[in-house]
Amino acid sequence: MRGAGGYQMFGIAAAPIFDPAQSLADFKDFMVFFRPGDIVKFKPITEAEYRAIQTQVSDGTFRYRQAPVTFDLSKALADPERYNRELMEVLDRA
Repeated sequence: MRGAGGYQMFGIAAAPIFDPAQSLADFKDFMVFFRPGDIVKFKPITEAEYRAIQTQVSDGTFRYRQAPVTFDLSKALADPERYNRELMEVLDRA
């Protein structure tokens, strides 16, 4: 749903984060994609990438890139930059 507020103040996501019809596979258990405690990273994309994602959403074939991790607060506090790199490496392998 598009509107002012949240991440949309900085841009528009190519794929929905709210799917009340739960038509996409990533929404089969819940109509809101993010859950409490999720680590989310948005990245800039080109207009061509945006249009390709929109086509996948329309076709019902779009899947979010996801990787399960267990957050370790002690590692995050000890060296936030290093721990962020570790988390991003997990996502890059997904």
